[in-house]
Amino acid sequence: MDDEREGQGLNPFQRRHLLTSCQYADKLLSEIESVLVASQSKSPFPRFKPDISPAQAKVVQDYIARMRAQLVRILASQGIPIPAPMFGSVHSIRVTLGFVDIAFDEVRAKRMVGYGEVAPGVATEMSGLVDEMQGIASRLELISPKANPATWSSDYDAWSRPATISRW
Repeated sequence: MDDEREGQGLNPFQRRHLLTSCQYADKLLSEIESVLVASQSKSPFPRFKPDISPAQAKVVQDYIARMRAQLVRILASQGIPIPAPMFGSVHSIRVTLGFVDIAFDEVRAKRMVGYGEVAPGVATEMSGLVDEMQGIASRLELISPKANPATWSSDYDAWSRPATISRW
């Protein structure tokens, strides 16, 4: 312990603080990246205005990369290893799709009775729309670990759908 205080390095508590501070900074940088992506999204419910030019976005991305490289150098200089990722991307996507499925199911007529009675014709239509949306979401099972990645194609067309989906 005395060696650590005499300039021989950070103590374990300081090392942990440095690591968590770098992780937090990286999380904030990821949020900036998310804003860049979301501002260019085709979402019908955009959170951000698309008010950044492609050139500005590139500069931001370049600076983020530079800051991340510096974070890695800081940790390496103190002999602090970078922890391995905790979650699989496929697993995370599949879990989130489960919540998407629930969100769709929540607009079925039987779930909306608390807001007032749903007319029978509208209930049937809503049920069909929910079934369609859940069907589209379930097609993302193609990213399942059981699926053969060799059959994946970058030109996959999500709009190629069964003939039963006709309202789109």
